[in-house]
Amino acid sequence: MAVVGSSQDDGHPSHHLPAALTDLVGRETELATAGQMLLNARVRLVTFTGPPGAGKTRLALAIAEDVRPSFEDGVWFVPLAALSDADLVAGTIAEVIGVRPMGRRPVAEAVIHALRQRHSLLVLDNFEHLLPAGRLLLDLLESCPALKILVTSRARLRVSGEHLLIVPPLQLPTLEPLPSPEDLSHVAAVRLFIDRAQAVEPGFGMSTTNARAVAELCVRLDGLPLAIELAAAHLALLEPHQLLERFEGRLSLLSHGPRDLPARQRTLRGAIGWSYDLLAAEDQRLFRSLGVFVGGCTLAAAQAVASASSESHHHILLRIEALLELSLLHRVTEPRGEPRIEMLETVREYAQEQLVAAGELEGAQQRHAEYFLGVGEQVANPRLDDADGPALMTELERDHDNLRAALRWMFEQGPADAGVRLAGALWSFWEKKGHWNEGVRWLESALARDDGVSRSARARALIGLAIMYRERSEYSRAAQLGYQSVQLQRELDDPVTLSASLTMFADILALSGDAPSAATLAAEGTALRERNPVAKAWSLFVQGMIAAYQSDFVHAREYYEAGLAIRAGRGGANEVDANLLHGLGALRAGAGDTDAARPFLEQSLARFRARGEARGVARVLLSLGALLARRGETALGRATLEESLTLFQSLGEGIGVALCSLMLGVAHPESVVPEFSAAALANWWRANLGCEAPRAENLAMRCVVPPRESRSGDQSVSAVNTLTRREREVLALIGRRYSNREIADELVLSVRTVERHITNIYAKTGLSSRRLAERYADYVNT
Repeated sequence: MAVVGSSQDDGHPSHHLPAALTDLVGRETELATAGQMLLNARVRLVTFTGPPGAGKTRLALAIAEDVRPSFEDGVWFVPLAALSDADLVAGTIAEVIGVRPMGRRPVAEAVIHALRQRHSLLVLDNFEHLLPAGRLLLDLLESCPALKILVTSRARLRVSGEHLLIVPPLQLPTLEPLPSPEDLSHVAAVRLFIDRAQAVEPGFGMSTTNARAVAELCVRLDGLPLAIELAAAHLALLEPHQLLERFEGRLSLLSHGPRDLPARQRTLRGAIGWSYDLLAAEDQRLFRSLGVFVGGCTLAAAQAVASASSESHHHILLRIEALLELSLLHRVTEPRGEPRIEMLETVREYAQEQLVAAGELEGAQQRHAEYFLGVGEQVANPRLDDADGPALMTELERDHDNLRAALRWMFEQGPADAGVRLAGALWSFWEKKGHWNEGVRWLESALARDDGVSRSARARALIGLAIMYRERSEYSRAAQLGYQSVQLQRELDDPVTLSASLTMFADILALSGDAPSAATLAAEGTALRERNPVAKAWSLFVQGMIAAYQSDFVHAREYYEAGLAIRAGRGGANEVDANLLHGLGALRAGAGDTDAARPFLEQSLARFRARGEARGVARVLLSLGALLARRGETALGRATLEESLTLFQSLGEGIGVALCSLMLGVAHPESVVPEFSAAALANWWRANLGCEAPRAENLAMRCVVPPRESRSGDQSVSAVNTLTRREREVLALIGRRYSNREIADELVLSVRTVERHITNIYAKTGLSSRRLAERYADYVNT
């Protein structure tokens, strides 16, 4: 699904909405009503509810686009259909709006902090199976006074402050007397039928010959958009009267479904069931099996999981094409050109019911889990570090919901060893994508099972869990797990995996404050990697970092140079190359050799950008920004540090946020230091800036709020004195998170005058974004 976003001056996307691929037909009344509700100051939570297939999502996207100009801080579309756990809602919202929790901070708190002062709209789609998360929505609304939420759900949330808008079926035509073809074409349900019919048969139009059949079809379909679209798709093969003849019997057969289901849902089942019954037996089997996938799948996955083993890939592709033609599937093209196939959620539910009825659910789930176990183990670290790592990361992210479903089945019904193997294979993916809390949950669940788990699988999962805790800055727990992994590896006598665990364990020990032990283990890991240039380069890089942590910059430089020498002539395809270049550039900058340092840092930055490694980019930008400032390139250095800060915030990398804030001379808006040890802050400083850090306790304090006694000498603070009275008033309102329009209303000015004042403020203070201006105002006014 294509997502369209635009940017505000502060760099935040002003909206994040899927691009509409079809026209919205017949919803003028609902659009007007919904718009009035969302723009009513007393309405904070709106729920679109109604029968399956009524078009709630499409209507929500249309109204979100209409009201977007009224929400200056963003309109965000959050798809929830693929989730099966209400606890994942907060994390999904965080991913969409681009925030990460810092350290052990709960995801919900990070979301609240990001939205607290923003005038934004969240559109949460397909909430009906996640109703326990309704409490989260109330927390968001209570803590974020300018936030509004629009929910689509088959069931009302039943929480305080909820305003309902029932999305009904489209307007239906009368049959007796039958209107003229011209009048029929203006009825909403018929208009939609014509529009979708012309998509598959461009010459289709209303006539006296087909008018009654079309009108009766729309009535039989109860005006439900999904049912109309499914039926219209068959006009490539059948005329409307032929469609009606076949469809009428099917509707009769399915009109007496379970009484606990709404009548319209039974009618929709008829539409899908009719399409299903038109398939050959082999196509039906394929359709049923595809219902096991969550969020779609690649063709390779469909062939491996959903097909009969005796069928050739060519025949399977033909069957998939048959499902595509009947609109039971739709195709999504990935950036690399790899096609994926997806089912509408309502269609997928029908496929799953047929899978259960056929007694095939367990077998399909098992094949699904086995396939994704293979996917996880094929792309596990170290492949994610190599040249194709970024592409593999994208593929894993796209199939994350399938991987979750596979893990869930393994833990509930499958063999214990399979769950531990898959979780152990995915930890590097979770680490690089910032899914640390989720990684902890899966890995702990895996390691809680002792029955039949191999020691090698357990050792891998243990080091993965240790890395997750390292990323959350829980170094003591990380060290315990790292020790257990290394001990298991020693028993297995596998030098390859042992060396990897030793290197990672050494890094954890160094961050926890035991640098001498870390150095010993890192040296042991390096000695075991003599035959693998990439692995040895990684070990040397870690040894260099540990030396830097101890302020032994001479040996740190030797380790980095040795790693680069090993990699010389092998290209810059592996992530270790970018890390080694960064380390050496930081050390040379710290030693004052800025001319030599700059090319190393710029090469490292280019490699990280090419790989799409946001964390690496953020760290190099920190080093490069400091170097530019030292060289007197103040404006460029500040812009570089601002970019680094933004990336660290999106990643939830608290130490990076703290250090960037410190170097920008801006007080960080929340106290992050309790999350991290002073030693970890100092280690970060040494590794990224290549020089001795301030005393650890002073550094820790300064990362929260620069010392008050030093403010009088701060160039950026003293710049306030150059502002006019009106400019200081505007700056104060920026600090209170007022929009330009609100500032204009408060000070009785035009918006254009406010914009001119803000331009002057930026010029006089050296600020370059709204976000920095907000922090700056907080800083000078405390």
